[in-house]
Amino acid sequence: MDTTSFLAAVDRAITVPNYQPRFSNNDLLALANEEQQSMIVPMIVALREEFFVFRETLTINAGDPGFRIPERAIGRTLREIQYRNLAGGNLVYDLPRISIEDSFRFTNLGQGTPNGFMVEGDTIRLLPTPSSNGEAVLYTLRKPSNLVQDSRTAKVTAVGTNTITLTKVPSNLTIGSKIDVTDNKPSYPLVHKDLTITNITGLVLTVSGFTGTALSGVDVDDVVSTALETSIVQLPDEAAIVLIHATAVRVLEALSIPDQMKIAEEKLQQKMRACREILSPRVEGSVPKVIQRDGLLRGRTTVRRFPSVSVP
Repeated sequence: MDTTSFLAAVDRAITVPNYQPRFSNNDLLALANEEQQSMIVPMIVALREEFFVFRETLTINAGDPGFRIPERAIGRTLREIQYRNLAGGNLVYDLPRISIEDSFRFTNLGQGTPNGFMVEGDTIRLLPTPSSNGEAVLYTLRKPSNLVQDSRTAKVTAVGTNTITLTKVPSNLTIGSKIDVTDNKPSYPLVHKDLTITNITGLVLTVSGFTGTALSGVDVDDVVSTALETSIVQLPDEAAIVLIHATAVRVLEALSIPDQMKIAEEKLQQKMRACREILSPRVEGSVPKVIQRDGLLRGRTTVRRFPSVSVP
């Protein structure tokens, strides 16, 4: 669903006439963005069905103490952290979280192969500090982009090695600005993020980072926008309907119309219940397999909180 269709649906959900002079389309989208982050995203995350999970790999050089949590992570949290030791057969293994109280057991060892991590504010610190190059494999819950009007975005008509041809070039897309590309298929995830525009020729954008490899994953009708923005509601379609009614309730609340707001709130609760029932579980016939990650057969060493005692 694009924002033009979304705004039309919000208008239909609000039964009060002549409210529009008070709320512009930008106002409605601002309310929608607030409801998306404060209500819809927490509702979907609470289902524990991995809807917003995104994997990205960070290069870790020898001596790097750690890295910052990606800026688009919901709640400044990570779903999972794994590590690939490039000097040890490229094997990927899970990194457990180490409490601050136990961190000295690793920092006192100097550099080595990371066996865990600790959280310091907005930074993930690897324990111990890597002695060789590696990769951190992060699974984050990525927040949906802010909704903007279609006038600030454009659709893709053709893709080259490092070029994207658009239906138009909005004034907010300029040389040097960063852009996102949103998939046009449900649930409308980001295909690429934070690409830098290096040149604009007519309707053709040239982006950095793809001189040696082709710009993959971008299809015709995908949407290009300024980074952190999109004109596509990046939610499951069922959740987009909930967002429509949540935005309508906010408008009726601002207009101080209690009777209409009560009706709208009841309908919103109905839509939320139906949405939760549809979205969970995602795989009806599959039972999650429980793995004892600290079992004896896993080859894991557990460090207990007793001085100088390491129990295998």
